[in-house]
This record gives sequence, structure tokens and C-alpha cells, in this order.
Amino acid sequence: MFKKSKIKRNKEIILVAIQDYVRLSEELLSELLQHLKLSWPDVHKDLRMNLPNNMLEGELESGWAYWFHGSQCKFIGIYNEQVEVNLDKFGDIDHLLDPYYLAKYIKTSNLHKGMAMLIKDDFKDTLEILETLDSTIKADIKFSRPLPFL
Repeated sequence: MFKKSKIKRNKEIILVAIQDYVRLSEELLSELLQHLKLSWPDVHKDLRMNLPNNMLEGELESGWAYWFHGSQCKFIGIYNEQVEVNLDKFGDIDHLLDPYYLAKYIKTSNLHKGMAMLIKDDFKDTLEILETLDSTIKADIKFSRPLPFL
């Protein structure tokens, strides 16, 4: 388990990793919607149910593979980076930042190797980080566009 002092000492690199995750989630979801010829209001937990089977997985022009499962969409980059987006609450920072999915992104991203070394238990350590920095995250992490479906 993380000590709060360790989290506070590493606050800046943690916030950069979280902002990168939010930004990349938005970019990938936006590219996916263009690929599927859908718009932002079409994004919700039932999106997967409204797609034909041949659209439930595929590859985007940027090289990221995607596939829907449950109310999430998983993206895997060409260097095996992983981003998981929860579609039923996208735009809500509390639901986007699932501890396990955030840890997977951090550990698979070449940009955040320093932070990846801090995380031993993907769920517990990341949950501790999110809980400790909750008010800072809510104040500092922003979505780049208004999401009309919230």
C-alpha cells in the first residue's frame, strides 16, 4: 500500500499520467466514433448493443485496435499500450478513472515508466493514489470538450 507522503511527493508525475490517460481516452473515443460514423451523443452503455457484430472490434487508422466488452471499450496501441474506456459514464472523472484500468495504462505506456515503478498492486495502489488526490484530480483534470450526453 502506498504511503500518503509518497503520493504527495510524486503528485506532479501522477497528475501528468492521469491527464494523459484522460486525453488519450478522449482522442481514441473520438477516432472510434469517426470510424463508426457516430457522434458524441451516441456514446453510452448501450452503444455496443446497437452495433452489428462486425463493428464490435477492429483497427483505427492510427493503428490502435479496439473491441467492445460489457460497457467498456478496450484499445491496444501498436506498442501494446492499453486504454480502457467506460462508456456508460464517460466524461465523469470518477468513473473514467478506474484504478485497475488506469494502472494498466500507466504500466503499458512508455511515457510513464517512472510512475509505473511506483505501482506494485494495480488496483490497491492506484485506488490509494486516486483517493488521496481526489480533490486535486477533480480540480485539475479536465475534459477537452463538453460532453452533451451527461
